[in-house]
Amino acid sequence: MSTRFLALYLSGLLALACILVSLITVVPDVESVRTLVQGICAVGAALAAAVGLSCSLVPAEHIVNRSSLLRSVLAALAIGLTLFLLVGVVG
Repeated sequence: MSTRFLALYLSGLLALACILVSLITVVPDVESVRTLVQGICAVGAALAAAVGLSCSLVPAEHIVNRSSLLRSVLAALAIGLTLFLLVGVVG
């Protein structure tokens, strides 16, 4: 998978997590925690989208697109977040 795809996939997952957090009904005392989690997910989605868009603007031979470290980190985050959301929704 390309770095651009992984970054945009991660951005979509974080946006989905942000929407799912907004659907949770909580006690008024912990409303600030829910707002904080939504903010973290939204900022993460925006950063991942920025990485994905910047990867699509540079040529395929650029070092950012060929970086195995960046690709590995994005893949690990995408797999971890996918499993977390899957367990949270199904389980």
